[in-house]
Amino acid sequence: MSNLMYNKMWHQTQEALNTLLDKESQKMTEPERNKVIVFQMLATFYIKYVQIFRNMENVYDQIVHPQKRMLIRKVLDGVMGRILELKNEMVELELTEFHYFDDILQDLKLAPQQLDVPIPRYFLKERLEVIKGREKTLAQILSECGLDLPKVKYTVKSLALEEAIKLIQIAERARQGRLRAMFMRQIFLQECRAKEIKLLGHRLADTGLAALQIQKVWRGFHQSKKTVKEREEEMVFLGMKPPPLFNEVSAAIVQSEHVTHLRNEVQLKHEQNYQEALVNIKEELRLMEGQDIKEQLQDQIRQWFIECRNLTGTFPDYPNEEEGGSAIIFSNKTPEQVIEDILASQEEEEKLKKKKKKEEKKENPKKGKKEKEKKGSTKEKATKEEDEEWKMSPSLFLQLMEEGNSLYKDMWLNKDESWNFPQDYDPEMIKEEKRKELELEIRVQVDELMRQELKNLKLAVNREKELPARGKKGKQGKGKKGKKKGKRGKKDKDLTADRTIESLYKELVEEGLLIQALKVNLSDYIGEYSYLGTTLRQVAVEPMPSLLDVKQLITLYGILPLGSPEVHEKAPLVKSLLLAGPPGVGKKMLVHAICTETGATLFNLSASNIAGKYPGKTGLQMMLHLVFKAMRILQDVIFDLAEDLAVIPCLSAWSVVTSMAAHTIQVGHWAEPAFQSYKKRGRTCSECMRQPEVNLGCHSSDATSLEETETGSLTGLDSPGGRFEEIVRCVAIIRMPWFSPGPNSAMKPCCSSKAQSHRPAGEPRHKGGSPVQRLWLWIQATEKTFYKKVPQAERQNEPKRLKKHLPKLLKLLKPDDRILIVGTTHRPFDAELQSFCRVYQKIILVPRPDYASRYVLWKQIILRNGGVLTNALNISCLSKVTDGFTQGQIVKVIKEVLTDRRIRQQPHKPLTAVEFITMMTSMSPVYKEEEESFKNWYAKTPLGKKRILSLTIGGNKDKEKDKGKKKGKKGKKK
Repeated sequence: MSNLMYNKMWHQTQEALNTLLDKESQKMTEPERNKVIVFQMLATFYIKYVQIFRNMENVYDQIVHPQKRMLIRKVLDGVMGRILELKNEMVELELTEFHYFDDILQDLKLAPQQLDVPIPRYFLKERLEVIKGREKTLAQILSECGLDLPKVKYTVKSLALEEAIKLIQIAERARQGRLRAMFMRQIFLQECRAKEIKLLGHRLADTGLAALQIQKVWRGFHQSKKTVKEREEEMVFLGMKPPPLFNEVSAAIVQSEHVTHLRNEVQLKHEQNYQEALVNIKEELRLMEGQDIKEQLQDQIRQWFIECRNLTGTFPDYPNEEEGGSAIIFSNKTPEQVIEDILASQEEEEKLKKKKKKEEKKENPKKGKKEKEKKGSTKEKATKEEDEEWKMSPSLFLQLMEEGNSLYKDMWLNKDESWNFPQDYDPEMIKEEKRKELELEIRVQVDELMRQELKNLKLAVNREKELPARGKKGKQGKGKKGKKKGKRGKKDKDLTADRTIESLYKELVEEGLLIQALKVNLSDYIGEYSYLGTTLRQVAVEPMPSLLDVKQLITLYGILPLGSPEVHEKAPLVKSLLLAGPPGVGKKMLVHAICTETGATLFNLSASNIAGKYPGKTGLQMMLHLVFKAMRILQDVIFDLAEDLAVIPCLSAWSVVTSMAAHTIQVGHWAEPAFQSYKKRGRTCSECMRQPEVNLGCHSSDATSLEETETGSLTGLDSPGGRFEEIVRCVAIIRMPWFSPGPNSAMKPCCSSKAQSHRPAGEPRHKGGSPVQRLWLWIQATEKTFYKKVPQAERQNEPKRLKKHLPKLLKLLKPDDRILIVGTTHRPFDAELQSFCRVYQKIILVPRPDYASRYVLWKQIILRNGGVLTNALNISCLSKVTDGFTQGQIVKVIKEVLTDRRIRQQPHKPLTAVEFITMMTSMSPVYKEEEESFKNWYAKTPLGKKRILSLTIGGNKDKEKDKGKKKGKKGKKK
């Protein structure tokens, strides 16, 4: 599509957003008590915001104008955050994670597929080069260690010459035998025909009857073909069957993909031109207008000096740099307006002084009365709480969207762009923006000059001398205390000071702690919308969620908040997530899909994986030291504790996982550029790691709380110089008995945390943005961490050793920390429910697929594995028969049936349902009793209890109303 078309789409989407914002502001002011009406309103807003989000994401991905993209990105983040806010409101209202919008979709004339929340493509596109470089490096190390994914190799047996000749003879004799049998059959048929001719030779040949017989056969064959064709056309017309070329890629789609690729290239080119123009235009303005701006500011400030002197009799006090300097005084004001503000402030101060004196006299006798009033007010509040009307919690994204909408109206709605056909940057807009920046920079310089000028004026006119500023005692005292603590702190040793980062990284790969994540997209998780959800709820039956609902929750809670820092900071915070369901429903696939969508390296720290490795406390200490030291170098890390714990940090292009202001080094191909840069300076990263002040193994007995510690010693890592709790939050270190930093831990980092770069003191910073942190913490088979009673066979693995540390980690997480804990379990009943639910904020049931999901699953998986759908294969029958079987079992059966040989046989032997059903007989399905046990367990969770309680209270209220009506009728009859 063209630039004009995408601009038109953008304008239409902005108009839809404008009308929706107006409607939402009107509806929110109207009070409402009926929960059904409130849910209808919230659901309607949610669906409309999803439609706007889909269109806006498409526009942002394809539009090439760099300044338009900045505004679209701002609105896109606002819409994304508002969707999460509305989802949270619906959860609090209905007390369930799953909602059904059948009736609303029907009113809005939308298909259920339009409810699918897309994952913005810029999440990966902006970091594609970094992710590819990291994957290349990891694959290279795995191949060197011989631990890469095994390739399919066909085994060839060596045979002796005599055996080979014998096999060739057998095959040749079999071929000759088949040919001889075919010739003998032809001879036999010829003999049969000859006998028939001899018997019928006496009769005369009737050509009319022969022609009639031929006509009958041909007409029957032609009509049957015509009937089949008409039947197929009718099925296609009714939508019961796809068109003939439905699965083939059309030329239009290929052309659109090519155009999309070209637009992406133009987009990058325009962005580079825009970044260069920001620097060049600013320098031009500095040369052309810098001196004029400076003189204008000086004249303005001098006039202020003179006017204040004339009005008040003294020169004013000049604002400090911390307060903002002269920018506070002259913010969009003329000197006359500034003088009026000064006079008004003086009058207000005098009035306030008089009021304070009067209030002090009246305060004493009224204290007793206030206490009595407070007691009475508490009782009134308790009675009013029940009758309160529903109110939506204040939104943090409405203002962001309104700002973006107003900017769109002011700048782009009626803008004439006929001169800008290629949609490159607008230089006039850059000049306006940079002129303001330049004015602020020049104002700082002018403030310094005018402060000195004001001192000279005071000396010359008033003969005043400024007193020297007194130092603040509090800060000096704190500084001294900090120094004393630094002297007392014990210096720990780096356990791997004599080793390079390459050797540590290689050891992690050899030990199997660092593995390669599977490339699975969230779109590969196939499911269908639940079409009976609303109907079942109307009959007071709680339906099991559909697979599409689960997929949407993973997008909303797992991917969208971590993709955008603006959304993560302001949206409702989800710290932990639990996926519970029977084995084979795709819980692990969802976790791998999250890793693929965010781009992360996978560390496997499961109990089964680390069993026998690094034994004892010192071994555990060394293992975690290796992991976290490698974590500093890697950008995007996932810790997979596949039966205990996992952390997934996904950071930005040049960032490293440390504190919020982390060290930043260029890691295009792992750590090679970093080592080269340090070698040039005569210093390697291993030397930087040898700082004796920051080492692993703090065995301090005084386990001070993490909230109280100002500084600390981080195990085996160079301290970035920030607060210790920032470091713990960033790298997701779970505080354990072997790691208890005391308040006296010394920290003298080699690199400054404020610099946001991994460099020695005095060295220049690396170019690059600040780190964007995205951490995932995966706990597979998480019920083992919260076992009621550990089985005898698993006691050696110590599965419960992280039970006490997970809640502490959750407390340390703040909105700035883009960290999410994800647990998966197929036996949640074995865990202690109270501690289980204390850790996991959101619990999602992943069910077995229903009929609609199974139908789509069979169809798509068969096509993806090379199968061909014909009339001989009844997909509906397969979906009905395989009720209770999971997605994993269905995929396994399809792969076993569709071998290479079977795929080649399809033209003359089409697939049938029997082939798949016979393979399913050896598998056991998930029965309804097991599904009910999951539902019963979920009913015991906090949200499940609230849901049941709300349903029972609502039912009781309805019954009481009915009883009241009946009593009223009886009274009237009497």
